[in-house]
Amino acid sequence: MKEYNYKNRLRELRKAHGFTSIDSFADYMRDVRKFPISASTLQKLESHKREDATYEIVCALADCFNVSCEYLMGVDEKQSEFDVAIIEVEKLLTKMKEIRQSKL
Repeated sequence: MKEYNYKNRLRELRKAHGFTSIDSFADYMRDVRKFPISASTLQKLESHKREDATYEIVCALADCFNVSCEYLMGVDEKQSEFDVAIIEVEKLLTKMKEIRQSKL
């Protein structure tokens, strides 16, 4: 039976979406996404100290990153072209916000 490894993928997706710290991502999930997940839980998931993630956590994280649950869990090795495009659009929007803020 194949062992799925979502831990590294979770870290990669978090960083790809501009969340350099686990604390900032936990705050985003709580305040913006209204999904109460602690920085401690995220840290344990990313550092392999917690081996399980509930279905609810997986779905919330996948939704946040605009990827399928299968991709997040490592079942699918390749993101869909749509998933990749969404990430690129989000990066551009973040960059635009930064530029706008710097001009204020």
